[in-house]
Amino acid sequence: VNNTGRTVTRLANSAAGEDDWGIDMLGMQPLPNGETAQTSFGRGSDQCLWDFRATLEGGETREWRGVNLCEVSTVTLTPA
Repeated sequence: VNNTGRTVTRLANSAAGEDDWGIDMLGMQPLPNGETAQTSFGRGSDQCLWDFRATLEGGETREWRGVNLCEVSTVTLTPA
């Protein structure tokens, strides 16, 4: 869920603590503020902690680190 107040133009993830952000989870579709996107990605079932990095309209980036996807199924991106 995008609650950043701005459009997210790119969203990437990595296992917590890794340096590689991987591919853009949104593809070519920006995620406007207030909108929701559904995505899935594979990793071993023992991988719970994930980091997310969003690029916002205008080029600013924000990160959310250590999101426990074993405990939540919805990630809400909020302002820093």
